[in-house]
Amino acid sequence: MTKLQAISYNLNELNKKNKVMQDAYKTNKKIYEDKIKNIFGKKDLKTYDFKESNTYYKATLVEPKKIEFNADMIEQIVDKEIFDEICEKKYEIIDYVGMVEYLKTLGAKPKDFKKFIHCEKTINKNKVDQLGDLGDLSLDDLEGCYTLTKSSAYVKITESEEEIPDE
Repeated sequence: MTKLQAISYNLNELNKKNKVMQDAYKTNKKIYEDKIKNIFGKKDLKTYDFKESNTYYKATLVEPKKIEFNADMIEQIVDKEIFDEICEKKYEIIDYVGMVEYLKTLGAKPKDFKKFIHCEKTINKNKVDQLGDLGDLSLDDLEGCYTLTKSSAYVKITESEEEIPDE
């Protein structure tokens, strides 16, 4: 076997061992996370702090959530001032040639331009949160105007030499 063959063979063997280790890690991680989630559920916990030797640990149940707003529905139910603050608009000209021809006629009214322009509206979640913190807007105000998607929960373990504060 040449030196190149030997090195290539060794790298391939290392990759195989790594795959076996990764598979074992994933399997064992799921087992431990399921056990922790089960105990958290029985004890109604979201976090658990403990100290082992001279190290502090915090186990946290993370439940990722994604919220999608329907800008058109929100526009119908909140005041214009609030909507303008939380909505970001992106305009796109969908018929440039038609718009140019129309503008050449001059004297056009802005209302007439709407048929040439597409407006994409998105809700700025940070602005919604800010208005929520101020008490100007709540998710109850937006009932039916958003969808909430929850992803699979997972356990996060934090390790520190000092006590870990609550987030």
